[in-house]
Amino acid sequence: MRVQVQKRGQITIPKKLRERLDLSEGDILDVELEGPRLVLTPGAPSRVILKVVPARVLQELRGVVAVGGDALEDSEKLYD
Repeated sequence: MRVQVQKRGQITIPKKLRERLDLSEGDILDVELEGPRLVLTPGAPSRVILKVVPARVLQELRGVVAVGGDALEDSEKLYD
């Protein structure tokens, strides 16, 4: 397949290839030069899956989850 380089060096990856690689807007690609070839490789996943947690569940976790420090040490203090 051929694509045309646009202003500022932008290209459009054909839809069939985006679908095959499950690429979406905002995904990160690693770009490398291998001899005369430009190689694009999907990078680490950039999609974040958000889950709604009810307030009562967050209240139950209060004091259990350590923020910084030593989580193991903090949890031992809770159960001593």
